[in-house]
Amino acid sequence: MPGINYYKEKISQYPVLPDKEVRSLIALAKKGDIEARNKVVKHNLLFVLKLGLVASYNTGVELDELVSEGNIGLFEAIDHYDEKNGARFLTIAKYYIERAIKTYIRDKRKVVHAPAYKTVTFCDVNEVYHQNHLQPTSYEETDFIDNLLSELTEFQQFIIRRYYGIGVEQRKSFRWIGNERGRSRQITWHHYDKGMKKLKKKLRKELK
Repeated sequence: MPGINYYKEKISQYPVLPDKEVRSLIALAKKGDIEARNKVVKHNLLFVLKLGLVASYNTGVELDELVSEGNIGLFEAIDHYDEKNGARFLTIAKYYIERAIKTYIRDKRKVVHAPAYKTVTFCDVNEVYHQNHLQPTSYEETDFIDNLLSELTEFQQFIIRRYYGIGVEQRKSFRWIGNERGRSRQITWHHYDKGMKKLKKKLRKELK
């Protein structure tokens, strides 16, 4: 990750906040307070970096990619956090951050060994087929993928094709995709999430 020392020094000025304060900020964030949400994010970037460093060391995957995915996991943690369950925010954040990082590493390894037209199986679509006891040979066609993506918005198609490496030489991170369209990573991820839900719903409907 270029400038890792500079990045670390920059975000080190935002230490982890007391859990009580985090809970209050998240409550405000869920009511639409962007400043509160940004404060939670800023004060947990160093936590994401530490988890990314461990994963990068163990797998050899580029640190900047893992930090980008880990930050998206942090956004998810904020969205899903519920103080009523009694868990500390960092406990929840660690789960979502590591899940995002591990998913990226797993999918990246699969993409390296698979042709682009098969990459749609990594969109969790494969799970639907297994649940219905079907074999993947029935959908390993580029026409199928094009048809599957056709009902998504242009931006959702752009995200999914590049994130999973469908029809492109190399898969891209949410940060890269967002930069290409002048969108934040958070906004890009939300469009990705909506698109994936549409894909799964459409596929399940076709299988009935």
